[in-house]
Amino acid sequence: MDVKNYSISELDFVILHFYETFSDRADGPTVLARRDAERYAKLKVELHRLNSKLEIIHGGDTTLNHTPQNLLSFWKETSTLAVKKKVQVYMHQAFDQPSSPAFYAEINKHYGWWKRRDNGDMASYVQKIDGA
Repeated sequence: MDVKNYSISELDFVILHFYETFSDRADGPTVLARRDAERYAKLKVELHRLNSKLEIIHGGDTTLNHTPQNLLSFWKETSTLAVKKKVQVYMHQAFDQPSSPAFYAEINKHYGWWKRRDNGDMASYVQKIDGA
């Protein structure tokens, strides 16, 4: 990790995003969430050596097969680990993005845990899977 000491010392917080590889995807959502938690823990130690007051937020993110069930499994495991380890998580891509550019549209329109309600209210969302 190439980190500049002077810039880290000036920050109040950072959000760490972990993007999976193809081999990560093959392992499934639960393993991926655990692997992200391990990556987070290692980086937290390194970053706190540079700035002990730095707030480090886990930028939860997955493109894991884009199925509601995979997303639910990933977020439930991430949530369980976050509560256990007292880690703040920012759900970076928690919402569907139906207006994404054409190249990403097929992927992003079903990306998140929440989708927009079909009631005309642009700020009204509903969970995709009941009981989540």
